[in-house]
Amino acid sequence: MVLLRFLFVISLTISGTFAIQAQVQTRLGSTVQATNVVSVVVADQSDRARQRALRQAFRIAVVKMSGDSEQFTRQIWQQLDPQAEGLLSAYKYEMDEFGVRYVATFDAARMQQLLRQNNLSLWDERRPDSILWLAVNSPENRQPVVLSEQSESNLRAIVNAIAEQRGVRVRLPLYDLEDTQTVSAYDVWGRFTQPVINASFRYGIEHLIIARIQATPDYDPEKLQQRIDELNAAHVLEQSVAEELNTAEPQAEEMSEFEDAFEKPLEDLSGPPALFTYDEFQALLGDLQPYQLDYTFIIDGRYYSARLGADSPESLITELLNRYVNQLARRFAINPQQFSAGLASYTLSVSNVESLTVYAGVQTLLRELSMVDSVTLQSLQGHVATFELRLLANERRLIDALVLDGRLLPGLDSFGNVTDTTTFEWQR
Repeated sequence: MVLLRFLFVISLTISGTFAIQAQVQTRLGSTVQATNVVSVVVADQSDRARQRALRQAFRIAVVKMSGDSEQFTRQIWQQLDPQAEGLLSAYKYEMDEFGVRYVATFDAARMQQLLRQNNLSLWDERRPDSILWLAVNSPENRQPVVLSEQSESNLRAIVNAIAEQRGVRVRLPLYDLEDTQTVSAYDVWGRFTQPVINASFRYGIEHLIIARIQATPDYDPEKLQQRIDELNAAHVLEQSVAEELNTAEPQAEEMSEFEDAFEKPLEDLSGPPALFTYDEFQALLGDLQPYQLDYTFIIDGRYYSARLGADSPESLITELLNRYVNQLARRFAINPQQFSAGLASYTLSVSNVESLTVYAGVQTLLRELSMVDSVTLQSLQGHVATFELRLLANERRLIDALVLDGRLLPGLDSFGNVTDTTTFEWQR
């Protein structure tokens, strides 16, 4: 079963990824992520283990910097993989309770250039924070239980690991007395959005995941297998693909080492071409899987809902968060079409530039934005500096990035809506 194997190995890969402290600074519901730094667990410090760790860390870093994992096909990886060692700035080994860790730091500027050259999206290091409201209904609990920061559950560890690997901050609620007075477990279970939105105000976060997990009622493994057999029989493959499936896909018992399950992170884990696309597989088999997950994403006021099916809650959480980060990146990252459209000129004035230190801070902020190709000072009159920017993206992406950062804000009304996109104020 291609999908189940894909989800299972993703879960294994995540569990082997050390959650490094990439959160550098939080402001206005956003966090700076060290997207060019990745840490993975290795069996030892041999050359073989180091080469495999480098490849894995490189792929994680590329997806982390880009944002949307669905862009990465086998052909893309064949183009990118040979450049991994040349883009490595430094590496080291560290020890902790998980064992030996390989920590890789890649050249951020050259990695961004690599993404642009290969027509892949690019996401700034400052990214919006999110919060996950998850209700779980298990056989031992008669009522749904909300996953919280205090929960003693491996699901919490998976949430943290996936969020680290994908370069976002996904909080869990405290779900203390204050939270329970605003939103109940049944509100989360029913995905009633307004109580959950109200409870999220406390955390200063407006991007939400509301989900529930339950065991499939009257789950019948024989019925699932029968349906898979029917679909396989009905799906006609070309002879070349059939031969590849017969020869290229290793069985679990043939693996020489358990760590081989970690060799191919992210998209490449699926092995040979699948019988069905992921969405086709979900649509055909989702209701027959042992566990079900229903979710709603709220991203920048837009709602996205669907159902997933898998063989374990851990697989469901893995797929849920990967889908969510992909959707978040599509909203905030710069897409390849914007790169190919050419550079656009944009002029903005900044007030409160009262010293060389502030001037340097403004210039540094603007130059570090991935959609800004160049920054030129046009004039400096009193405490107002006027800059001309050459943009790789449209004006909206620039405004989004600056509002998210919070240091350089455009004119806002009392509701936080942007009213002036040419005059900005440096926040003292």
